[in-house]
Amino acid sequence: MVKKTLKISGKINKQIFQQGQYYCFSVETACGNEIHASGNLCSFSKSYSSLRDVDLCFSGYFFNHHKYGKQFRFNLVSLSPDLVPIDFLFLISTPYSKRAYIEDKLKQFSVWDKPAFKTLKSACLELYSKPVALTHIHKLLRHISWAKLLNQIEDASKIDASILEDAFIKTPIEHIEDITKDPFQLVIDRVIDFKTAETLCQKPTNLHTRDIAASIDIIESLASRNGDTFISVEQFISKMEKKIGRSYIPDTNYIDVFEIDGNDYIQTSYYKKIEQSILDNCNALYKSEALFNFDSEDILNHFKSKGKEPTQCQLLAAEIITNKFSVITGLPGTGKTTIVESLTACLEQKDANFVLTTPTGTAAMRLGEVTGYEAKTIHSLLGALPTGNGFIYNKNNKLDVDWIIIDEGSMIDMFLFSSLIQAIPEHAGVTLLGDIDQIASIREGAILRDLYHIFPSVRMTTTKRFDKDGIIKFCHAICSGKIIKSGLDGLKVNEAPDENTLYSWTRNAVDSILSVTKKTGLQHVQILAPQYAGENGIDSINEYCRTKFYGDSKPVELNIANKTYKYHIGSKILIKANMPSHNIYNGDIGFIIDFPGQNDAFVTLSIRKMEVVLSLSEARNMIPGYCISIHNAQGQEYPYCLTVITKKGAKLLSRNLVNSAISRGQKAALVVAESGALEICASRTDSTRNTRLIYLEAEKKIITELEGKRQCLKT
Repeated sequence: MVKKTLKISGKINKQIFQQGQYYCFSVETACGNEIHASGNLCSFSKSYSSLRDVDLCFSGYFFNHHKYGKQFRFNLVSLSPDLVPIDFLFLISTPYSKRAYIEDKLKQFSVWDKPAFKTLKSACLELYSKPVALTHIHKLLRHISWAKLLNQIEDASKIDASILEDAFIKTPIEHIEDITKDPFQLVIDRVIDFKTAETLCQKPTNLHTRDIAASIDIIESLASRNGDTFISVEQFISKMEKKIGRSYIPDTNYIDVFEIDGNDYIQTSYYKKIEQSILDNCNALYKSEALFNFDSEDILNHFKSKGKEPTQCQLLAAEIITNKFSVITGLPGTGKTTIVESLTACLEQKDANFVLTTPTGTAAMRLGEVTGYEAKTIHSLLGALPTGNGFIYNKNNKLDVDWIIIDEGSMIDMFLFSSLIQAIPEHAGVTLLGDIDQIASIREGAILRDLYHIFPSVRMTTTKRFDKDGIIKFCHAICSGKIIKSGLDGLKVNEAPDENTLYSWTRNAVDSILSVTKKTGLQHVQILAPQYAGENGIDSINEYCRTKFYGDSKPVELNIANKTYKYHIGSKILIKANMPSHNIYNGDIGFIIDFPGQNDAFVTLSIRKMEVVLSLSEARNMIPGYCISIHNAQGQEYPYCLTVITKKGAKLLSRNLVNSAISRGQKAALVVAESGALEICASRTDSTRNTRLIYLEAEKKIITELEGKRQCLKT
């Protein structure tokens, strides 16, 4: 049965219930009736939850609750569109006298038109400095525009409120009207998604813009599923037919059609621009002149000073890293860390200003520990802006650095790498390290793999640790498609015959590894799994660990995205978002040390030897961290590590995944796997991402050769 969308005006009498974003209110309607209205208030509309005696507009439908009877379920909430301009002035936090002055100026207006806005601006500029005046004006404009926008939406049930509100907040104030006038252009500008734009504009007047927006949405959504940067024209045409009812490629500069080995592919110009900028910036760094030079002997002198004998791969790596741009990749135990130590020693002797950086906080902490030099996350190095959009250091404001060493390159997506590489001054050298046999970045791109094939590089394979390190032996085998299940020093593999057995074996393994914490502490033990869902998934294991440590103790509960997480003082947590204002980033592991319990100071954490206080909204960016995803563990090592692998997450399984997980263990690693899961892993590899970076370099060489031939003919 289709629910009929209604719009109801009324005032909130009181808040009955709240859990996360879900609210239930007692509302007095304009007709004088009292109803219960419930629904989610997202990033923008949550400010209305505290309003009383203010007319609001609720868009939604009536339904019969099994216990409480007839209720109203709202999807969108705004200030009532019937309010006159002076009714909006309560939004301005200012002394009564100043508000009364603005009210006196605006009372002649019954609607927000150009004269009303002009009067508002003039009055604010009389009373406040320009920055403060604009802050008040923009706040009013937001709420006025939100009310107008919701008034134009006929069927709120088709709207994803969270996406719409996020888009509304991100849209610059000068483009707010475009949300209703030309929402498909906002899709092209990557402000909102196609589904939201389609709902906002059910009868588009500019079909060409709509088709371009649909094309961009199809290409980037399909590509992002596998971390690709382009898709086949065949895929595109098929989806285009379903989306807009026509199978054609719009004539526009926003998309690019090209050919590889006789096959046709399509890419958005935005993605091409990012890959092209990475290639151009790397080439510029590689070809420019360095401030100083060193040779392989300078690197190898460090080996001699430590009494070490370099392997053949390390000898080659010592030669390769003398280039201004180089790539070093290799499996665990092949000596990449020793090369980094030798390079930093050499750079210090040359009095070079060098920095070490990685994509995550945990990887940076480990790199700092093994080298003895401070390592920063890429976000911290570039100076991530608190808004989350952009960095302090960029192409117009370069880093002050002579050499940059980038570790864990396989984790870096093309967007982040593009921001990093364009902020490096042309005189600086770059050494990029990582393991191309580990899982690739979550977002699009295969930066380490692609640059390995373009610039001076070495793939380190030899190791001196084979005979005495079962973890390294297993990783080398799985990367070649082989599985070793026994005779592995430091690594034990248990295969459960079925999922039910896997459940009990997993709990036994968790009990076993948690018992180690009594001697070593929780920070030295980590449990890993590929997926969150299921009884052997991350969420279930985390809850099991919580009950093991805290039993029936009453937890502090936090609701995030329809999940309820439970915490105690001492709980291990994982940060899931970058919060540069606190100098903590996605992937950081920490512990709860206090619960102040206030909205602006909800929880106190210990992370990377720092004490961090998070507000309630910021605390929604953390989850339990006893068991974490293998992606989140990349770049870190743990003395004791347990990995749980089930066939339920089959689409995630690959050689790269298992290599990434098992190589996290330092002293001992335990694998509990469902029968057949390791075989699935051994049969798959992540190295097949479709990216255009290498082909752009090939295209560039062809064009250069053609231009050279043309020049010869002219001569």
